Amino acid sequence: MLNGAVTHRYTQGLFLAAVDAGQVSNVDESLQALAAALAQTESFRRFFESPLVSFDQKQGVLHKVLSGRVPDVLLTFLAVLFKRKRAEYVSAIASVFHAHANDYYGRVDVRITSAKPLTEEQRESVTQSLKAALSKEIEAVIDIDPELIAGYKIQLGNRVIDSTVKNALRQLSVALAEKRIV
Repeated sequence: MLNGAVTHRYTQGLFLAAVDAGQVSNVDESLQALAAALAQTESFRRFFESPLVSFDQKQGVLHKVLSGRVPDVLLTFLAVLFKRKRAEYVSAIASVFHAHANDYYGRVDVRITSAKPLTEEQRESVTQSLKAALSKEIEAVIDIDPELIAGYKIQLGNRVIDSTVKNALRQLSVALAEKRIV
């Protein structure tokens, strides 16, 4: 529980500073890229999370690598985070910050998984339908999974709308199994 409290406290501070600086979108993009880099490059992540590396060394690398490439408000925030030995929270903070940014801009992330590639017209139709239903801008990520056979699955946070043939067959199988038992 403490991890969640720490994440939310730091994220709230960064978000308010980003709003004051008019840099919410830039901080969001930069923070997402940084979290991805830390996740993909183990040596980079270990360097910043290591208690054996001094704050001055970490700050030197931060400024060398990120200065001029990320908003100053994020650079200042990262310095505070690393000084307080909280580098392991960067990924969680990036995730929560992104959710705050989406709320701030009235948008929602949606993952659409389709059995085959969607045409531009199909993609536009699905996103426009979701936009109308949710009254928010849609940021869609589209994945292809041929195992779905046909149809698509839409994930909005923890909600899933599954209109795939694979799911229909699974439901039919369960219904038939229940009929045989009774």
